[in-house]
Amino acid sequence: MQMTEPMMLPVDLLLMPIEDLPEHVRQQVQADEGDYALTRPNSRTPSRIVDAAAADLLKEFRTPITIIEAVIRYSRERKVDPERILEEAFPMLEKLAGSRLLVPSTSEEVCRRLRFLRDSWSLKFSAAFNLWMIRSCINCEGKMGNMLR
Repeated sequence: MQMTEPMMLPVDLLLMPIEDLPEHVRQQVQADEGDYALTRPNSRTPSRIVDAAAADLLKEFRTPITIIEAVIRYSRERKVDPERILEEAFPMLEKLAGSRLLVPSTSEEVCRRLRFLRDSWSLKFSAAFNLWMIRSCINCEGKMGNMLR
């Protein structure tokens, strides 16, 4: 894992407040109020519990960003020392990268998952969707379609 390589959370990763988990699940984990669960459904990777500060930093990785950029943005928003944040957060980021819960944005895993989502969730021409009619579709080149109500 390089600090200058754009990283991101896998698109299927869930970052959920512990309070949003069902009661029977909350009883099985050791977590404090305000903590978050980091999990990938249908994955063999075990879920992780992180505190609210770590979750806020991880939210920076919803889109491709380098570790340095994420730490700087996070630190500016909270008016804290970025060197201290990097020093404290780097071991966690390294572990998450080792567990494939934080991946290079160009990794085959990210590309494969994005293709799967595109193919399984795309709406077809003339499909009805919540009182809207799709007249044309967005394609891989980013050409946008029209919707009618």
